[in-house]
Amino acid sequence: MEVRLRPDFQLGAGGDEYRVINAFIPEKLESWLGEDEEEVTFFPFLVVLERAADSKRFYWLPYWHLVGRNARHGQYATFLDQAQFDSLVTQAQQTTLAPA
Repeated sequence: MEVRLRPDFQLGAGGDEYRVINAFIPEKLESWLGEDEEEVTFFPFLVVLERAADSKRFYWLPYWHLVGRNARHGQYATFLDQAQFDSLVTQAQQTTLAPA
């Protein structure tokens, strides 16, 4: 079985057909008390895609929030090609962050 997507992002991004290579979710999800003291759980995903036309890799970071029992999608999911994604990961791996 294969999953194919044709995302329709704003500003003309997406629109092509992509094949889902893999998808990931953190091992531990974060939750907190939100407005009206309802529990909010954050579900970030990393979806690895391959453009059907040229097999170029892309990384999509959609997310959902579960507020109480109501699911809400993330509106500003990042969509990066492999070079951009690799650059960010490399920079993060090479940076020593001081403890807070």
